[in-house]
Amino acid sequence: MPVQIPTLHDGAGLRYVCRVTFAPLLTEPVRAVAFSPDGHTVATSSDDHTARLGDTTDPHHPSPLATLTDHMDHVGSVAFTPDGRTLATADDDYTARLWDITDQHAPAVLATLTGHGDSLTSAAFSPDGQTLATASLDHSIRLWDTDAERVATRICTAATPTITPAEWNQHFPNLTYHPPCLP
Repeated sequence: MPVQIPTLHDGAGLRYVCRVTFAPLLTEPVRAVAFSPDGHTVATSSDDHTARLGDTTDPHHPSPLATLTDHMDHVGSVAFTPDGRTLATADDDYTARLWDITDQHAPAVLATLTGHGDSLTSAAFSPDGQTLATASLDHSIRLWDTDAERVATRICTAATPTITPAEWNQHFPNLTYHPPCLP
């Protein structure tokens, strides 16, 4: 089903500006849609295991930008960070993905977030973009810290003491000693 973008008409009601089909790209039902904070990009999620980005700078002539294809099942939700540089997708494969969309023609997966026990139904960023909330059919929501350095620091603080050279050699005999968490 095509995504339709509403706009105000004489302040009295809504009318459709255009039908956004990104034809022939949208082949399955669209589950969700979100605008980027600047209003120039739209993201869709679909039953065809993809999310898509489209350029809506001219809402009368939208055009496709990229298809995000790293999903294993239906994509149920999309959300932009407040700065518009990251997109979250929530999937029926029990995962959420964070995408770097600074190059909207070549989005890259930043992280795959696992932990839910059933399909994800929704994703939303906090106003500062530092936390992602995901909802699932497993009757839970999860709050994810989106700052990788802060997460690594928290993990290293909890994972003490630092792995010794002897422990490293025992578990990684063919790798040069390089502990992930330095004291």
